[in-house]
Amino acid sequence: IARDDAPLPSPRDRLDAAAAIARDDAAAVPDAVARLFQPRADDDPLLAGRALAALAGFSPRRDSPPDLRPRSLLSGRKDRATLRFDADRPDRLHPAAITKACKALGSGKLGVILHTSDTSALVDIPLSKLRAFKANLARNPADALPPGCTLTILDHDLHLDSPADRETPRRSGGVSDR
Repeated sequence: IARDDAPLPSPRDRLDAAAAIARDDAAAVPDAVARLFQPRADDDPLLAGRALAALAGFSPRRDSPPDLRPRSLLSGRKDRATLRFDADRPDRLHPAAITKACKALGSGKLGVILHTSDTSALVDIPLSKLRAFKANLARNPADALPPGCTLTILDHDLHLDSPADRETPRRSGGVSDR
């Protein structure tokens, strides 16, 4: 995996950057031009947000809007979600234990397991398996993980697709979403 030391921007960071650029572009429109458009503005309470989104490239008339979908923090891939395992002791994060836990939860094919410290490791799972993985984990969080380990699902704080995907409640038993 080719990586530099800079972390990949989160979906929230990309959205904030796109909104800031659109806001700056809108602010640069001369007042005289804005006055020409003002009578055509309706009473839509979301009009300002819609206008910023359109300036940022979201439009049904465009072939490829800006990509703000979540990406793996480990590989940068759009079709992967990153999991972080943390352990109370280094010997608990053996790759076989991580693989066994992920497979038991329905992860599908795993990517590389990257140990970021003696007691922390990252791994990617297919994004298509994330919903089932979360459901399996919610049913049995303590039994699914290696002893002394916690699991955090990273980089899925922003979902632009459906309300069901936005429901990521924090779980006890060492499981959280970020």
